[in-house]
Formats: sequence, structure tokens, C-alpha cells
Amino acid sequence: MVEERTQRVRESNPSGTAEMRLGWLLWEDDLKEFLYFEEEMGKPDPSDFYAEWNETQARGARKSSKSLWIYERATNKKRYSVTTSAGIKIQPYFDVPSPSDPNLVFFRVQSERLDRDTIVLWVAAATAEQLKKRLGSIDKEVVSKAVIEAVEKDHEDYGFTIDDLHAAIPIMVSNEAYDLLLSSWEAVSDDHRMQLLLQALE
Repeated sequence: MVEERTQRVRESNPSGTAEMRLGWLLWEDDLKEFLYFEEEMGKPDPSDFYAEWNETQARGARKSSKSLWIYERATNKKRYSVTTSAGIKIQPYFDVPSPSDPNLVFFRVQSERLDRDTIVLWVAAATAEQLKKRLGSIDKEVVSKAVIEAVEKDHEDYGFTIDDLHAAIPIMVSNEAYDLLLSSWEAVSDDHRMQLLLQALE
């Protein structure tokens, strides 16, 4: 498979070369912070590895399984797990580069700190427009005050709608307002938090 894909890339590249890489994207459950890095993709040399069978006994709803664990000879690190009985698949393992590695990319897509008392939330343009219509402004002081007042009311967990998320608008709030947003509603994103605020203000 690696050879076939490399050949297809060579054929589509005017220079006739192929620099093959694997990209890994890791994320937090709440989708705030992400890590991205790449490593060279090449055909593994079987002589660089050894393997051991591993059997896992049934526990609760989980069925018993038998897997082939493949280790790198030079480091004794597990590099692959081949599952058999639970449906054949090959699970690769990888090393996350250190934070100082220039090839490791870290990015945060929600709730960025701007200064000591300002948090920026990134929300959909449609949500920002609704908020501006409801509050008259999306200035930091106005939105922060609305958050503080809204959390004092009873509120439910409202549904999350995805609308125009491709156009993100920054909305600033104070640290106090941001802490209240986090503690008052369970939300999946900055936009969802602002949608919950809008519902609470009604």
C-alpha cells in the first residue's frame, strides 16, 4: 500500500518525486487545544521489529481478544498492534515530539486569553449578530454584564445548532464572566456558550 501510494504521488508530481509523510492530529475532548506533527512515511523493514501475542480476557461487555503486539528492536517500544478476533485492523503507535520541537504545532481555537482580564471567545457570525441584536452591542463590558446577570436566573441545557461556523467572530469577556460561562453551562464550544447565553437572556 505504501509503495502504491508513493507511486501515485510521484506520477502526479511534475518533478517526479514523492516526499511521503504521516500527519497526526491530537485534540482535547472539549476541542479547545490541538497538537499536530508529521513523521516520514516509509515501508517498514520487518527485520527492525519483533512481535508477541497478547491475549485479553473477557471483562463485562468486552469480549476476549487476541492481538499481535509489534515492537521496535532498537527501542523496545510498541509500534503496532494487529487485532484479529475483534475484526482485523492494524493500530499504529507514535511518539509525540517534545514541546521544544520546531515541527510540533500547537494551536488553541477557543477561549484565548488576550490580557490579564480579557478572554476572547470565537463564535459564529450568526450567533454574534443575534447577540448584538439582543444586547445592542458585543463590547466586552456589555457581554460580560449579560453573562453575570444571566447566570443568576434559572436555566436549562439548550440544544446546540451549527450555523455559519465558517465565519468566526471574536467576542471579548472579562475573566469573571468567562469563569461563570464555564461553571454555569456545559457547552461544546465558544459558539455554543454564546447560544446558551442568548437562551438564558430570553
